[in-house]
Amino acid sequence: MSVSMMVVMCSQAAQPSIPAQSTVRLILPHDQDTELRFIPRFEALYQQLDYQIEWVSIPLERGVIELTKGNVDGLMFAPEMQPSETAPYVLIRSLATEKSIYLICFRQEVCSDTALFEPGTHFLAPTIADFFIRKQQYTARPYYIEELSTYHSLMLKGRFRFAIADGVTLPSLFNTPEFSAYTLQTYAYFHAVRSNHTELIEALSKMTLPTLVPATTQ
Repeated sequence: MSVSMMVVMCSQAAQPSIPAQSTVRLILPHDQDTELRFIPRFEALYQQLDYQIEWVSIPLERGVIELTKGNVDGLMFAPEMQPSETAPYVLIRSLATEKSIYLICFRQEVCSDTALFEPGTHFLAPTIADFFIRKQQYTARPYYIEELSTYHSLMLKGRFRFAIADGVTLPSLFNTPEFSAYTLQTYAYFHAVRSNHTELIEALSKMTLPTLVPATTQ
C-alpha cells in the first residue's frame, strides 16, 4: 500500500523544452516549518542544473523511509547520524545546515543531561531522534512518538517530565515558562539524494546553497 502524501508542486511555469525526467521529487518535512526558508534556495540551485522540484510534504522520519525505499529522489535535509554508509542515498556535505538537540524539562528548576542517566526515568523522543539516542549511553529509557501534538500534550499532562526535541520543534511547542531547555548536541544536517543519481550527486557536490537577498520595497 502506498503512503498517502501531500504533494506541493513548485515552479509550475516550467519551460516546455525541459524534459519530464528533469523533475525530481524531494521530501519537505511538514513538521519543520522553519525549513520553508530553504525552498527558494533549493529551487534556484536545481534550476541551475535544469531540474524542477516536486515537493512531497511528510514527516521527516517518514521521509527517510520513503527515500530509503526509492519512492522519492531526495530529502531536503537528513541527519548526520543516519548510517549513510549502508543507506541507498548520499549525503551532500556541501549542502548543509546546523541543528541542535535539546533536553526539555517540565517544571524543573535545574535542567541538565543528568536526568537522562537516572535509572527508571522515561523520556519522550521523536522517532527521528533514535539516530542520536542510539549513540548515547543513557540509562533513562526513551518513549518514541511521531505526532508532535500528542508529544506536547503528554508533557503538559505531566505524563513525562523530560523530552528530547530538535531546534525546530522547540520554539513552536515548548517556548513557555512551564518548560526549560538544555542543549545536548549541535550537529549537521545534509541534503540527501538517492545513490543512483550519480550525475546529479556529482554536480550538487560542487555547489552551495545560494543566499537569497529579500526583495526591497520602493
